[in-house]
Amino acid sequence: MDLFDTAKQKLEIALETINNAQDYTQSIKQVLQVLDDGLQFSKLHYSELNSLTMAKNKNLKGSDIYFFFMRFTHQFFNVMNIIQTIPNASYFEKFQHLLNIRQQRFDEVRADALIKAAEILRS
Repeated sequence: MDLFDTAKQKLEIALETINNAQDYTQSIKQVLQVLDDGLQFSKLHYSELNSLTMAKNKNLKGSDIYFFFMRFTHQFFNVMNIIQTIPNASYFEKFQHLLNIRQQRFDEVRADALIKAAEILRS
């Protein structure tokens, strides 16, 4: 298996993991693990992946895979950084609001990631 096939396999695993992730409180750790694994791999082999990808597929660049992992690692990580609270609410209401707003953002990022990964894998 060459680097390009390994990168595609990591992208397929990420797609499957993201597709199965419904509740951010249960899935964020696993999603970030597979995305970070793909990011570290594609960063380490960036130039070789570009060369291999260009040789095999004129519609896809190895950088597409790298940028997918970079973008969505950051976006899913940022779900955890959301700290919007509602003023004059009880701590439980603030907690519920935080859970809801993070879940909403998780769902938005998840939908975007599923579309982009499918596009890359179709190329």
